[in-house]
Amino acid sequence: MADPAHPITVAIERRIDPVRTAEATSWMQAGTDLATGFDGFLGSGWVRAGEASDLWYMLYRFRDIPTLEAWEQSPQRAWWLDSGRAFSSEVRVERRTGIEGWFDAPFATHVESRTATDAAPATGPVQQPIPLAPPRWKQAVTIWVGFFPTNLLASWLLGFVPGFAELPLVVRVLISTLALTPVMTYAVLPWVTRMLRPWLQRSRCAATRTARERPANGPRAPYPAPAARSYTFAMSTPVAAEAATAPAPGRRAESESIYAALAAGVVGAVYGLLVSLLADDLRLVGDDPFAVFAAAGAAVVAAAASTTEYWRSRGRPGQEWRLDLAPWKFTVNTVSVVIVHTALAFVSVYALYRVLALGFIGLPIVTFWAVVLMAVTLGLTAWVVWLSVSSMNTQRMSSLLLSFIAIGTLTATVTTPDPEWWMVHFSHLGTFDDWSSWVFNGTLIAGGLLVTTFAVYIANDMVALTDSGVLGNPRGSRIVSTLFVAMGVMLACVGIFPVDVNLWLHNLSASGMALMYLVLLIGGPRFLRGMPRTYFVAAWTFLAAMVVSVVLFAVGYFSLTAFEIIVFALIFGWIAVFIRFLGVAGRND
Repeated sequence: MADPAHPITVAIERRIDPVRTAEATSWMQAGTDLATGFDGFLGSGWVRAGEASDLWYMLYRFRDIPTLEAWEQSPQRAWWLDSGRAFSSEVRVERRTGIEGWFDAPFATHVESRTATDAAPATGPVQQPIPLAPPRWKQAVTIWVGFFPTNLLASWLLGFVPGFAELPLVVRVLISTLALTPVMTYAVLPWVTRMLRPWLQRSRCAATRTARERPANGPRAPYPAPAARSYTFAMSTPVAAEAATAPAPGRRAESESIYAALAAGVVGAVYGLLVSLLADDLRLVGDDPFAVFAAAGAAVVAAAASTTEYWRSRGRPGQEWRLDLAPWKFTVNTVSVVIVHTALAFVSVYALYRVLALGFIGLPIVTFWAVVLMAVTLGLTAWVVWLSVSSMNTQRMSSLLLSFIAIGTLTATVTTPDPEWWMVHFSHLGTFDDWSSWVFNGTLIAGGLLVTTFAVYIANDMVALTDSGVLGNPRGSRIVSTLFVAMGVMLACVGIFPVDVNLWLHNLSASGMALMYLVLLIGGPRFLRGMPRTYFVAAWTFLAAMVVSVVLFAVGYFSLTAFEIIVFALIFGWIAVFIRFLGVAGRND
């Protein structure tokens, strides 16, 4: 017999008539006060999505299923719900227990409807099983079933990558784990658990619950039902229920970033101790370069911190729209954000220690300083990355994109084995079978992924501006985001097909990216109707600079390298200007 004594948390989403906010506030508090008198009540809280939003969220918890059902089937709760019908619309309810990740399925999620329709008549109580998390040994077997073939396939494919086997062990493991972690998290494990669900949940139903539907003759809700979402909110004790509001995202992110930094610092201290004990002659640079070990450690920490916080922050105020993304879109977004933060952490830390090596030539790194420096490096990396992804927006995404592209290309130019690369063309940087070409082509591929992620943020911002009447073309958000996606795909293909591998596809991709840029500039007055006039002045200036560059290249004044770099700079310079104006388009100051 399954143990029924699991605390049950219920999350509710409602739309409230904005003109009756004060009445709704009292109504919410009255519900909390009523629940407080029931046995097994552990706490509750409610919060608004935003000052101007009509979305309200409530959360309450009971000791177990029987005490929860006693409250939900009580006449007091029925009276309370009836009293709020005039200003409260459709309701979404989700029940959950446990923290078992992929394995603890939602507790029979249902949507309470006030009216019956031909498509969905009122059916009365619905009995549904509530599954518990499967045993840990089943979870371990499930993870292994997904991980073994995935790791085997990845190891086989990486064997075909030129020079991969010659890379240091730490770098090979870093690359493979960075590639496999998102694949396992977002693709393999969800699929495996779905396939094995009958076995995982066999004889694991704790009980059944009753989901009551609204009476068929109830009044029609004044607002459409919200999208099917689930959110997590801070809980409060019954005594402090009236003050239960979610902490400000900034305060919560700051607190969590410190904990992440402390944890990463401890890991860094252990890692630094191991490096100092295993390395024969540890110096900032040399045969056992501390710079490489520190950069690799920072990259791993950045990957872990960005993956964790980008996933956790998706339900915070201002980030809820990410919950509505299709799984493949969310996966691409997450992978691109993780890759960019990982690469920036690696390059930044490596460059820092290379610069320090120029000032401390030949300095040996003893065990004490290896521990301290590694702890500080990994702790600072976790702190910066955690804060960066905690409240990602379009402006921050733009800054990440420009920083990543600039640092990646500059790193490739200063590490290339051919000091006269600029006498050939810009793409010549990606033709060498060494570190610099990997950096150059990898920057273009990851940058393309980031541009596609960027497109999702732009679409969200433009939809909000269109709904508020700032932008006048309702199709503009779809058109602009589609063009940005195409630009991102073309940019990635420039790196996937280096000029010495496939000249035709390389040039086609580069030309396609430039074409998307021109379409966005020329079609701006149509796609972006309502943007500030100064933006269009800047856009036409970029277009004029593009035309002048083409003319100067055609007459032979610009070399191919100069022309490519100028066009590259114009495209990303325009992106920065566009995002700045998009962020202030709805302001009157």
